[in-house]
Amino acid sequence: MHVPEGSAAVARPVGERVPFTAKQATRSYRRLEPQSCESFAVDRWGPAPEDEHFELAEELDDAWREVYGLPPGWDLQIGGHPIVLQNDPVHWAREKAGEEAEDWALLATWRCGDDVEELDGGVIHWVLRRRDLAALRFDRVHRYTDMA
Repeated sequence: MHVPEGSAAVARPVGERVPFTAKQATRSYRRLEPQSCESFAVDRWGPAPEDEHFELAEELDDAWREVYGLPPGWDLQIGGHPIVLQNDPVHWAREKAGEEAEDWALLATWRCGDDVEELDGGVIHWVLRRRDLAALRFDRVHRYTDMA
């Protein structure tokens, strides 16, 4: 939850939920994931790409991985492209709001793993309109949860 600077805030009891275990986030690397093949094809050729377009996107993905290899494991990513398990969260936000994809950006991705037992291989994304990001309007963030 984003609490704007200067807002009055008080601690609340957690209730029945157990808070997350604190852990050190030490994994980092300086290369972001490439965009998923399906998302790239939709963004490049429109909402209904031809089979050939998906094949071209897959060839591009293969070339990217051949040059850069697989990225190391990580828990938290700021920006970049989302990990798409079922649906692209940027496309989801665009469809939900009825706006162009270019106006939406991935703010962060968290691979929950075992931290959230209710999500099987869960990934949580936060997406935001670029103009809201520029205005620091984090109260307008949309959250998208995906599972393997």
